[in-house]
Amino acid sequence: MPGMLNEDDLFGLSKGLKSLVTFACSHMTRSYKAVVLAALMQLVDDSARASVDALAHQFHGFYLNREMLGQPVERRPFALDPPSGNSMADVLTLLWRYPLERFRRAGHVMRVGGHVLSLLPASLWQDIGMEERMQVWNCCQRALRRYYERLVK
Repeated sequence: MPGMLNEDDLFGLSKGLKSLVTFACSHMTRSYKAVVLAALMQLVDDSARASVDALAHQFHGFYLNREMLGQPVERRPFALDPPSGNSMADVLTLLWRYPLERFRRAGHVMRVGGHVLSLLPASLWQDIGMEERMQVWNCCQRALRRYYERLVK
């Protein structure tokens, strides 16, 4: 689905962040990558690392919240349908199989130990401030809003 982002969404972001946001939020056939990136903006530390367990809780929470509010959860078939019927092990399996594998293949993350991700390049994350994190998070939210608007049409 093209058109989830426009140039105004990316204004002011560094080249590396633009690339990452474009990867996660353009041509969305599922919401997974945008949900993961939005969560990572809240979870990644100054050393560019994030707990996969914490990421799984936020990822699952996003879909649980949509289910609870009676909103469309995801395009069908959805591996976690319904979100309330899945364990954290199910969520972790989905995360590793789909969005995190795509982030890894694109060179945006690598696994460090069993349950820690390192975002790449680390130098990108050492200088990113809270304002830039919020801008990336907001880009993800706008892309998700547009995705779900198109999903219900």
